[in-house]
Amino acid sequence: MKAVTYLKQFLSPKALCLIIGGSLVYSIGFNMFILPCNLYNGGFLGIAQLLGYFMRNVLGLSFVTDNYIGIIYFLLNIPLMLLAIRK
Repeated sequence: MKAVTYLKQFLSPKALCLIIGGSLVYSIGFNMFILPCNLYNGGFLGIAQLLGYFMRNVLGLSFVTDNYIGIIYFLLNIPLMLLAIRK
C-alpha cells in the first residue's frame, strides 16, 4: 500500500513536469556545452560516450554519431532500471 501511495505521488502532474523540465535542461546543457567541447561526463553517460568513441574510431563504424550516444546511454540504463524495479 505504501508503494502505491508513493507511485501516485511520483506520477503527479507537478512531479512529471519537474522531471521533464529537468531532463530537458540536462540534455540541452549536454548537447550545447559538453559535446562541442569534446568533454566526457562521469557515470553511465561517460561510459556511453567512451563506447561511442570506441565504436566510431577504433572499430571504424561510420554510422555511430553523437546521436547514438543517447541510445547507448538508454541501453546502459535498462539493467539499472530493472534492478530498481525489483528492489
